[in-house]
Amino acid sequence: MSEPAIPLRAGSLYHIFNQGNNRENIFVEPRNYLYFFDKLREYVLPIGHIFAYCLLPNHFHLLIKIHNYDSLHESLPKRFPKPKFYFTFREGTRPEEREFDDMVSNLISRQFSDMFNGYTQAINKATNRRGKLFSLPFERVEISGEELITYLICYIHRNPVHHHFCEDYGIWPYSSYLEILELLKNGAIIGTPTAKATQVEKDIVVPNSILNLEFLGTWFQKSAYYSMLHDEAKGNWENKFLLE
Repeated sequence: MSEPAIPLRAGSLYHIFNQGNNRENIFVEPRNYLYFFDKLREYVLPIGHIFAYCLLPNHFHLLIKIHNYDSLHESLPKRFPKPKFYFTFREGTRPEEREFDDMVSNLISRQFSDMFNGYTQAINKATNRRGKLFSLPFERVEISGEELITYLICYIHRNPVHHHFCEDYGIWPYSSYLEILELLKNGAIIGTPTAKATQVEKDIVVPNSILNLEFLGTWFQKSAYYSMLHDEAKGNWENKFLLE
């Protein structure tokens, strides 16, 4: 029997990843990736900041920091209740605080479940299939420590090469690598691929970004440093911290 999934707590950072049920492909054609990005906008952006992503034919990776209690309530007031008391450290919380914390954790998990269910229903309808598409429960690892944050961003971006989907992670179209690199090099925003782009001026259409670019620009600062870390990740970190 597998161990129960760890709870998703407000204010915490997680590596979230999942694959197709029985290793089935979850993305078959380009429009599937685009539709999944739209689902991330609808269900995940209201509850957290995304720092990295990579979608591959049979699985995906996200690095996301969940919003705090007040931000969750402000973003989705009909789903997340407003805290009625000040929260102390979890080890010393009162029973009513722990109960509230657990309730919010369940609501956060439901956001992801609703996203997976909505995506699955659309794919099932389009391909005339039945049943679940994703493995359950979806995997999550709580992250702490600056080195691990940096590593995970590099690890997520290098995943297409690690799984032999391409020979150069820099050209994979469904990862956040290029958008962050362009931000660091030129201050330009490429935007996350999506079916719902935003018209900005004249005939130029820029897809909305799902990334927290302010954090990423501050975290890496220079494109040379960003590229160097990705190159170093191959030898120094991939075997040591392999998570799947």
